[in-house]
Amino acid sequence: MVEIAPPGDVAGILDVLNMHGYEAYAVGGCIRDAVMGREPKDWDIATDARPEEVGRLFEKTVDTGIRHGTVTVVIGNRNYEVTTFRIDGRYTDSRHPEKVEFTSRIGDDLRRRDFTVNAMAWNPQKGIIDPFGGMRDISGRIIRTVGKPSDRFGEDALRMLRAIRFAATLGFEIEADTLEGIRQSSSLIRRISAERIREELTGILVSDDPMRFMLLMDTGLLRHIMPELDSRLGPNSDRTGHDSLSETGKHILRSVAAAEADVCLRWAMLLHDAGRCTDAENFEGLSDAHGSKDHKDYEECGRSGGPGAADALKTADTILGRLKFDNRNRSRILRIIRYLGMETEPERSAVARAVLEVGRDMFGDLLKAKRAHIAASMHRCGSIVSSVIPGVSRRPDRMKSIKGGQYRDTDDLNTTTGRHYEDDGRNIAEDLYQLEKIETVFRSLLEGGYCLSLKELKINGDDLKRLGFREGAEMGRMLDHLLDRVIDEPELNRKEALEKLALEYLHKKRISSQQTGET
Repeated sequence: MVEIAPPGDVAGILDVLNMHGYEAYAVGGCIRDAVMGREPKDWDIATDARPEEVGRLFEKTVDTGIRHGTVTVVIGNRNYEVTTFRIDGRYTDSRHPEKVEFTSRIGDDLRRRDFTVNAMAWNPQKGIIDPFGGMRDISGRIIRTVGKPSDRFGEDALRMLRAIRFAATLGFEIEADTLEGIRQSSSLIRRISAERIREELTGILVSDDPMRFMLLMDTGLLRHIMPELDSRLGPNSDRTGHDSLSETGKHILRSVAAAEADVCLRWAMLLHDAGRCTDAENFEGLSDAHGSKDHKDYEECGRSGGPGAADALKTADTILGRLKFDNRNRSRILRIIRYLGMETEPERSAVARAVLEVGRDMFGDLLKAKRAHIAASMHRCGSIVSSVIPGVSRRPDRMKSIKGGQYRDTDDLNTTTGRHYEDDGRNIAEDLYQLEKIETVFRSLLEGGYCLSLKELKINGDDLKRLGFREGAEMGRMLDHLLDRVIDEPELNRKEALEKLALEYLHKKRISSQQTGET
């Protein structure tokens, strides 16, 4: 028998409702997680008490979803949703029921839920209520809809993405009829808001198994959300007639999996190679609203980020705009993509200039992205991805040849040197070694307190104005010049030394002006 031990607040809410003659249960994902030995993030409660009755029983409540029977009970600084048992009416927007009907039976309430593993309830008196085989499917590690998949996905199309997220986060398989139901209903995802879609996709990407992202392509969901990426990941048809990952697709998802489970890093690795697709020109799905970049920015990206970077940046910007990413995360993702192919020598001044261009706040993430890219390439060439975790690598002259690699198309581009990886894997080994030297130099710059931005210069615009510089372009050029000198000669980053350099510049400028006037 499975023991469920809810937090004290939850047990207290159940007790209060029970003492006043109502049935009450902890329901949904919290029971699934408790059964699996996972720590539930939230505890939801269902009861036959009506919303107004719940409001009378507890000292502090908020009517958060009163139309659908939900009242939030506030205890200390924690919120607990208490919802009346209900039967959902007709869904017309593939997301919300037009109306709900309250019921006195817990079984009716569980029947409306998405998946069997989420359609369980528990209280101390009756134990686990499991009318649809949730315990069986947890044991078999299966995601299965409650009832017909077409009904559940027709009611709420977001459930299709939730199925894939649960598969990725729980390590479950999606049951065959449920998976086929997603394929048949995939076009309904167009009715779901971009924000909701983005959050589910992010949950898949930052899970322990982001390779499950391929299910989005296999089920047809991806072509309705990101057609640019859909054509990049596939299509290769397998024996069942379903699309399977192309070699490029495998490399992209391996890059995602090799990256740290950070939202911006994993989205950057997903989109870093989505730029050579033109199949989405007539896309009529989610809104394509975007526009933080113009053509000059993309051209500049091509110069700083390597071959294909401009196209990748433009496509990524379109996708991020469509999915309504906030400006901060959007900017971070685009900066990683922009500079992923930037070449940097492992010398102090070269690394310092790279940090200046990329941004001190982003350079560490860029190095992590480069490492993930190399890790994915090593996998393809037959090496072991785990050999590229920080601190575990070997000098290229000591590495054995990696045989059998076939990494030769445009996606094989070495993002550190611009070379293509060869069959024996030696270029990959060299790049890993070079990357680790860059990481070492970067750490030494941070630990040594080196000046890596205008903010860290020991002189500012007010100082230059006092010396006689005019505000505007002249002052900006002078600050850039002084920073450039300091990067080459760190010992110059003293106010007296920088003022001397600035005054020398002014003196030379005056002499030049006088000579020009005389002629």
